[in-house]
Amino acid sequence: MDPPGAFKVLVDYPWDEPFLAEPRKQELEVLLEWMVAAGEANVSVAFDDRTAKVLRTLGQPLELVNLGQTKASLRLDSRFVKDVVQRADQDSVPWAPIAEHLRDAYGLQPIVVDLFLCFLCQRDHRALTEAGGEPVEVKLGMPPASRLRLQRGTVVAAADWHRLRDLGEHLFAEERPPAHRSLQAQDRFAGKLREHGQRKRVVLQGLHQRLVHLGVDEGSGRLAELAAANARLSPLAQTTTDSYKVLTELLASWPDDAMEPLASLVRQAEPMRDALAELSETARQHLEAGRGHPARGADVREQLARLRGAWRRRRRRSR
Repeated sequence: MDPPGAFKVLVDYPWDEPFLAEPRKQELEVLLEWMVAAGEANVSVAFDDRTAKVLRTLGQPLELVNLGQTKASLRLDSRFVKDVVQRADQDSVPWAPIAEHLRDAYGLQPIVVDLFLCFLCQRDHRALTEAGGEPVEVKLGMPPASRLRLQRGTVVAAADWHRLRDLGEHLFAEERPPAHRSLQAQDRFAGKLREHGQRKRVVLQGLHQRLVHLGVDEGSGRLAELAAANARLSPLAQTTTDSYKVLTELLASWPDDAMEPLASLVRQAEPMRDALAELSETARQHLEAGRGHPARGADVREQLARLRGAWRRRRRRSR
């Protein structure tokens, strides 16, 4: 006999375990969050009272959890998740046949089927539209009309993900993504860093050209630093859609040091550009032309030195 209040999905299907509560989006989101955390840790993880209820009412009937008194571990060997993982174990696979199998073989509701799709995309798959290949952020309760293809990808190592979150903040003041890794989060983060990187490279290249125009010697340290910073951001200019390749190459270009001088240069690129923009080109040309004046040359050189000093002070204040 089923437990009091048990909720059968479809009694005609070969699934003997009832849910102890009707699957609702809010509870399934709690279950998904726990699945991702437990899958990341790969060990038993502690749970609170709210999560414990969801693990009992939804997780155990779906054979997703080994439940203890205070900790629980994720099961990847049970029929539901094992079935999904095996069917998705390809470099590229349409999601529709997998979803249909879950519905036909087990009678799972669409929102429960979405749980397994979201779990895959929190691990090592990305969802793309079948028609155009555009990335899709999957969610519980997605419109059923969406026809998706799952593409397997590589997720960066946990230590590298931690460093990348720091690097994005240090270079671009980009908000840190979630600590839990997923291919979807990695793709989103790589996209944001690429936008930042492309804008920064334009500014750095413009600064280099401006300083050369102002007469700074090609062999100067400042020009070399600008060129080096621009080169270190070059992984973000790649056209590949492989976020793993972009992020690992970016990480390899930057030392694990928040005070690294070139990182400071990248952060200050816009204030430096604005300071240089305030220079009057006509006035500067007149001053440069007067450097060798027999009577006023010394005053001109002193004035140029003051301008350079003012620009350096502004750069220091912007740090």
